[in-house]
Amino acid sequence: MNGRSPHGLPVAAVKADKVVDVKQGGFVNVDCGQIVEFRDGAKTFTWKFDSAQHRAVNLPVIAPEGFANANFTVYVSRNESEGS
Repeated sequence: MNGRSPHGLPVAAVKADKVVDVKQGGFVNVDCGQIVEFRDGAKTFTWKFDSAQHRAVNLPVIAPEGFANANFTVYVSRNESEGS
């Protein structure tokens, strides 16, 4: 991955709006603009969701190589400032 994606972008370890342990379930709901830290045991990565299309994203599409859980989906919704 080149760091650019229609689903958002990876960000340095900052205070995340939400922390998700991917071993706890098969999906998570997020709002566009949210920063989410994903955890899989000792592995972590942080992603800012910034998507004009607000589509579901399979985690392996955005996760760094070697990050597990191919069966995890992120559902991205509009945030309050985007309206309906």
